[in-house]
Amino acid sequence: MVKSSDLEKGITLHEFQSTAWVSPTRYLGLISGVQAGKTIFGCYWIGREITQGGEADHLVLFPTYKIGNQSTLKDFLAFNRYFGWGEWKKMDSVLKCHNGANVFCRSVERPQDIVGIPAKSVWADEAGMMTLSAWLNMQDRVSKTGGKILLTTTPYACNWLYHDFYNSWLQSDPEYQVVQFPSDANPTFPRKEMAKKRQKLSPEAFAMRYLGQFRKMQGLVYPSWRAVKRLPPKKFWQRVAAGVDFGYTNPAAMLVLIESYLPDNSGELHYFLADEWYQTQKLIGDIIAQGKLLKTKWGIETFYCDPSEPDYIADMCLADLNAIAGESRKSLGLQRCAGGFASGKILVLQDLPNLTDEIEVYHRPPEGETKSEMPIAKYDHLMDCVLYGFMGMSTGELASASQREEAAATEESNYFRERERGRLWR
Repeated sequence: MVKSSDLEKGITLHEFQSTAWVSPTRYLGLISGVQAGKTIFGCYWIGREITQGGEADHLVLFPTYKIGNQSTLKDFLAFNRYFGWGEWKKMDSVLKCHNGANVFCRSVERPQDIVGIPAKSVWADEAGMMTLSAWLNMQDRVSKTGGKILLTTTPYACNWLYHDFYNSWLQSDPEYQVVQFPSDANPTFPRKEMAKKRQKLSPEAFAMRYLGQFRKMQGLVYPSWRAVKRLPPKKFWQRVAAGVDFGYTNPAAMLVLIESYLPDNSGELHYFLADEWYQTQKLIGDIIAQGKLLKTKWGIETFYCDPSEPDYIADMCLADLNAIAGESRKSLGLQRCAGGFASGKILVLQDLPNLTDEIEVYHRPPEGETKSEMPIAKYDHLMDCVLYGFMGMSTGELASASQREEAAATEESNYFRERERGRLWR
């Protein structure tokens, strides 16, 4: 946290901060190790936008209210007390600036909460913790004003920040610039601490946390998966189904799966994740309408749905969609799906941004943090669709509920028996 005494003495930007300060690009990213000066830079940057932007409004974003209150807002308000940009309205979480501008400070735990705020500039602190939906909404907020976006973050995963933002810069898109630097680029960061962490942490964790480099998130449920550029010719397809996860405040999601042989005549069935739908604030009528569109487009035979919503499943059946409850044994489903991804049995069609983003952050809690080995139940809507769809298609439908229940009990018993023998399918 920045102190008033630091501001009174003056803070000199280091080499990488200085490079970012003069960047003319519309989308600027400071991606660095921890304590490297990202948030301090963000405060300076948004202050410049406030003073030069006239009465136009601005956004300061953080991934959760907890992070905002502990870090981003503390520094931002310290800067405001020193520079006197405006009056802080705590109840509304808005800075009312003396030049007529408003700075709306918002968590993007619900990305839709920033919809409807046209902004001249957006600063997103710890953007690597945010979702793809949040990033898309940021761009929407400056689309009319032609404004700028600053992302300041440590990399946490190879999610949208890597695939969309970072790769756009690597491919020389003139609207993007990334300034990337390690923690010790900050002259005040202790060199001994850097050396200590290098010895203590895994190379992957050290690279992300202290060098500001992208690596796979630790504890991923599906660390290995394969993307393909195209689907097999239709003559090789066997069945088409969809996984469905219901939601309103949380996104509702559908994922199209195609069971198909490969053209190489290997004789083994593969499951292609071919299309996605991902929206918030959608009622069951909206979900049914989208299901009908996808059914027409792909020829979906069966919708494997979240088993906790039997009424919604019944509504889909009444609308002439063949909807049934998906797999409820999540532990077994996760094992099966992990094996499918690792072996290449499940393949991901390129250009599914929400699926790609979820799969790169779908992880289990760190060892010792909790007794549960289940993945963290957050940002997992398409991951549930994968489980429902793949388990439904690969296991096959049974003639009756009683047969299905009997088979489930038998399969679960076999699973634990095989695990004890060390022969769990991978």
